[in-house]
Amino acid sequence: MNPLKKMPKNVQITVVEIDKGDSRPLGTPKELTGAILGLGAQLGFMEILRRFRVARAMLRSRLEQSSEDENRHQLRALIEAYGFVERQLRMESGRPIEASREAFEDERQAYERLAQFVEFVGRNAN
Repeated sequence: MNPLKKMPKNVQITVVEIDKGDSRPLGTPKELTGAILGLGAQLGFMEILRRFRVARAMLRSRLEQSSEDENRHQLRALIEAYGFVERQLRMESGRPIEASREAFEDERQAYERLAQFVEFVGRNAN
């Protein structure tokens, strides 16, 4: 039976080619797990994660100051890319992953506009 017959028609398949040297692991699964988990305690690794956070903060600052739409798109993409790589590194090394981030200024403004129309139950009326 052809496995492609079962697939929905709107599915796209992407083929990614990798170098031969990258296709084989550098050690046994047990060795690699121990080595990766050990990264979380290394000072250099913690510094790399700190630099990612600093770079993301700098990009967020530039995003708040930017007015060009194309530039804003690129800055957001870079912020998300830094965040993705940092989350992957934290997850693999067993370091805690930050579950939230600060809102961008336009997200904060949109939230405030929508909050006018929402009745919050249990919130103090101060």
